Amino acid sequence: MSSKEHYTIIEQIKSTFNISDINYFENDFTICAYENPELITKAIAMAKKGLKTNPSSIILLKFLGYAYALQNDVEKYVRCYHKVVSLDPKNYKNWIALSFSYRNKGDFLTSNWINYNVELFIKKYKEKGLTEMNHNNLLLIINELRKKGIDKC
Repeated sequence: MSSKEHYTIIEQIKSTFNISDINYFENDFTICAYENPELITKAIAMAKKGLKTNPSSIILLKFLGYAYALQNDVEKYVRCYHKVVSLDPKNYKNWIALSFSYRNKGDFLTSNWINYNVELFIKKYKEKGLTEMNHNNLLLIINELRKKGIDKC
């Protein structure tokens, strides 16, 4: 997808869901979705369309994940944020968002491990040379931290 096409999809999303700043879409999108729940399906379709041609668009992955959260599809919500962390593992906000996806899933232990040890997760992700975040890699990092005597969760 060209940057122009990506920009067009982002603008369509902003316009459709009354979002003032796409980087901080959660509040505007939540209000719009609660007023018109059927728009969540439209949001998912729009984000998927954009991701077909630009699968590494972090903002579209975040938007899609959030739409899944509003739809109570927590497995897809978590998978979106795994991808977000995979694409930008140095950004602590992405790890916190991943933590919240686990919290919504009901996995408070994993959520707390990430929340209380964000810097260590970022460091271990890099040290291990990981290129993809998934639940198994999270467990790998947690187990390594436990072996080192770290049990903050």
